[in-house]
Amino acid sequence: MGCQAWGSYRQGVLGPALAFHPLATEQLVPSLIAYYIDMEATGGHQQFYDKFSMRRHAISILRYLFKNPVHREAFEKDSM
Repeated sequence: MGCQAWGSYRQGVLGPALAFHPLATEQLVPSLIAYYIDMEATGGHQQFYDKFSMRRHAISILRYLFKNPVHREAFEKDSM
């Protein structure tokens, strides 16, 4: 529900905050990418399925952010 369309919120409930908040534009993309990568170190007897669940939520936010030109610059900056 965070960045997916829900009711009258076409960009989701968190969409505008994720798109324009200064802290989000600076720190969100690098933090989410690090979180996505760090999921490989998760453990437990259900770790295989836990990773899919956590990654599904993270990738939906990353896909939303990639549509925004400001965040796309952060992707490019973080990839170098």
